Amino acid sequence: MYFSKLLPMFTFFLTCSVGLIAHADELNNYDLKLESLGGVHYGERLDQVQNRLGKARSITNPMKDSINNCDKQVMYYDNDLEVEICSTPSRTTVYSVRVVKNDKVSTAKGARTGMSLKQIKSIYPNSVTIQEHTVLIQDNKTHMRLRFLLTNRTVYEISLFKEKKDKKTRKRDKKKWNF
Repeated sequence: MYFSKLLPMFTFFLTCSVGLIAHADELNNYDLKLESLGGVHYGERLDQVQNRLGKARSITNPMKDSINNCDKQVMYYDNDLEVEICSTPSRTTVYSVRVVKNDKVSTAKGARTGMSLKQIKSIYPNSVTIQEHTVLIQDNKTHMRLRFLLTNRTVYEISLFKEKKDKKTRKRDKKKWNF
């Protein structure tokens, strides 16, 4: 009983620790601009998502995001896809996409929850495995990330999101490349 109350807190700290361990400079570059999860792309307009998936089963109340200067909501669809949207007065777009324990939803390359670490590594060979519980793919140009969380070397969650802008990402953006 006590453990079940601590599980959400443990998951949060685990996610935070992954962010601290996996610096984008350590990840191989991978082009994620065409990547999707459940057919939903990062930055896609809400009307496009609704045309494809239909009406959301439920929607959270809006929360103000002062960093991105928008109102955020999470939309839950019947296929267990969670789509976080960011709304401004002029447009509403996808901010992140996530699926947990549903093998009917896949990435553009066919990766699904329930797959083994070995299967994910064969689909995304440039991915980086962190402490056997996280697989990350990073697009260094757009700062997008595709993250697979694992338990017993099996995927139970997939997320597609953009890395938050911070000093490291701004510094990486300014790097001079010698070709």
